[in-house]
Amino acid sequence: MRQAGRGVNSLHMSLRLPRAARLRVRSYDLELDNVISILSDLCEFAQSKRGVFRVGGFGQAQWPVDVRTDLCVVLEQLPKVLSAVKSGKPSVLDFYEQGIQRRIIFTPAATDYEVTCAAFSRYWEPSPATERIGHAALVRMLSGVLDEFMGFMHRVAPTLEQHPWIRNWLHTA
Repeated sequence: MRQAGRGVNSLHMSLRLPRAARLRVRSYDLELDNVISILSDLCEFAQSKRGVFRVGGFGQAQWPVDVRTDLCVVLEQLPKVLSAVKSGKPSVLDFYEQGIQRRIIFTPAATDYEVTCAAFSRYWEPSPATERIGHAALVRMLSGVLDEFMGFMHRVAPTLEQHPWIRNWLHTA
């Protein structure tokens, strides 16, 4: 097991979203839409403005992820994962889109987290499958992604920050 942060291929996740013009916010249908509709619209807009989402580790410096699809998948789960990690509890983050199909399992281990990656594709295997990362570093990394996304939302669609679906999503954990 390798200590994350010490090698080029250690677990890392980052997000850089541009300063962009305002997004024209559409109406959301209470029966057909949900928070994923909002996240998806924002991620699609961010992709069109050249946003950058990076994830790597477990022997692969850069995973084949994008802003439009994979970031949306991560964001959907991120408040719950971040809440669990802040509380020192185990959690799971799934990258379930075709082409990536991986699961990251976060398990508390003293002052660190043991982070295990499972691949659900025959085209890639994690090596190593388990790494360790400090609790504070893990919280910073996950918070950094969420904070960057929320800052982007504030810049391009500030009315969405108060949408009940967004408020519930942020407080689901």
